[in-house]
Amino acid sequence: QRALFDQACCAIGKAAAWAPEGSSEWLAQATQMSKAMATQRRLDEARAWCMLRRLRSPSDIECLHLHAWCLEEQFAQALLSSERVLDVPARPKGRESLEREVYAARL
Repeated sequence: QRALFDQACCAIGKAAAWAPEGSSEWLAQATQMSKAMATQRRLDEARAWCMLRRLRSPSDIECLHLHAWCLEEQFAQALLSSERVLDVPARPKGRESLEREVYAARL
């Protein structure tokens, strides 16, 4: 999570990053990280890495496909859940309970 936070600060604040924008080394490592997060079903983090990839390398469209896949998975999980109310991540409280239809609509 620290790496994600650091990279988000660099992308949003246009701060100096350890690799220049569009760097093939950075892109390869960010691609690996986003795919690893998706494989581990850490879909929110995978989506965040995808958006960082898009900000740092606008010509990279693979990240959009992975982001869409993660979003679809989260949507399906929410709608197919047997629970009527889901405990989901939220700011600033950390977690909140939402009806599954509300959560799916917010995705």
